[in-house]
Amino acid sequence: MMKIAVLEDEQEPLDALLSCLDRYQKSGGEELELKVFSSAMDFISGFKAEYDLLFLDIKMPLLDGMEVAEKVREKDPYVLIVFVTNMQQYALKGYSVNAYDFIVKPVSYYAIDTLMKKVAVLVGARRNESITVRSAGGVKKIPVASILYVDVWHHKLTYHTQNGNIECWGSLAETEKLLPKGWFAYCSAGVLVHLKHVDAIEGEEVIVNGTRLKISRLRKKDFMAEFAAYLGSSV
Repeated sequence: MMKIAVLEDEQEPLDALLSCLDRYQKSGGEELELKVFSSAMDFISGFKAEYDLLFLDIKMPLLDGMEVAEKVREKDPYVLIVFVTNMQQYALKGYSVNAYDFIVKPVSYYAIDTLMKKVAVLVGARRNESITVRSAGGVKKIPVASILYVDVWHHKLTYHTQNGNIECWGSLAETEKLLPKGWFAYCSAGVLVHLKHVDAIEGEEVIVNGTRLKISRLRKKDFMAEFAAYLGSSV
């Protein structure tokens, strides 16, 4: 199931978009979980990094869609953002917030169907990649998306995941080869971080899902560059 939030304050374009998404779903597309917001302030005040895709109207009172996207990026660098607009001149500005695409009003089913098929492939790839490791309990399959970071101590690897820790023998160099290129970076010689789960970088520390990890002086420049590259390519 794909989780989608829609921010639109006008009923007619909202109905058109929801109708297209419903038609896409009924035509055999992925099941969608939709949440609709008519107020930009309500959307931002309760926003959490839980969505796969956002449809944002650009022309809104108080906060426009571009300002909303900037605030979203402070909390979620990875969610796919699609602007729904009748102002094509905003397209170039969308690069500043890593917008995935633009849909021009009035929304057509062809445009939504084409977009959603591409989004489904991307979201599916992010979710379903997995690796297989041998632990004391036997062979285990670990979804890449669930890995927070991997560290090593005396050749013992620990996969810190959203579902608990998994220990096995091996090296980080071998582990790195199993993982999608560009998704992970070393914050130190013994710790490989999943960049998706980076909450913040503060001084000499990176915060990963609430855990503070030391960034070594030798690795900091490369780590920051790889994190910036990941943000640029994640959409």
